[in-house]
Amino acid sequence: MASSIATETKTTVHSDLTDDQLRYLGYVGRLGRLIRSSTRYLAYTSDVGEAFRPVVHPSIVKAAYGVSWAYVIVDVSSTGYLERRKPGATNRDVGEVVVKRAVFQSLASMALPAFTIHQTVHLASSLLKRTTRNVMLRRWGPTIAGLAVVPALPFIFDHPVEWAVEKAFTYIGFGEREHQHSPESTDAEAKKEV
Repeated sequence: MASSIATETKTTVHSDLTDDQLRYLGYVGRLGRLIRSSTRYLAYTSDVGEAFRPVVHPSIVKAAYGVSWAYVIVDVSSTGYLERRKPGATNRDVGEVVVKRAVFQSLASMALPAFTIHQTVHLASSLLKRTTRNVMLRRWGPTIAGLAVVPALPFIFDHPVEWAVEKAFTYIGFGEREHQHSPESTDAEAKKEV
């Protein structure tokens, strides 16, 4: 009899858990991670628009650029806001972070990908005009070629542009104050004085 009560209790607890609304929080957490990881691709909305340029109205392409620039503005603004919230952050620190992020986003999210997709679509269009008479392929082939490149854009540009921006800003003197006031440099200066 004791075992039947235990089984009955387990069943009741189990059914209560499955009927509870809290069980959906796991899905919300997964959805949140998916959204955060895929927001980087919002920057490439303009490139999707650029890929569709041969087959859609120009206003759609402009709207896609609007979405991309909105992403860049939000990203740069939030980076500056987070830097401002750090203890001891100065206006110069915030300015340096914002300028670096704006340069990175302008290059890695807008200029280089737009050039890449534009060239891909142009080359595919030229190639298909010379090699096929299929009207549907000539119309949609360049768009398909452009769309095929979009998923690779973060892998092609993000790391190299980030590295180049860091090197360039280090060369011109941005970030020197961070190094001068870092705990490692403070410890080294204290040892020199002793």
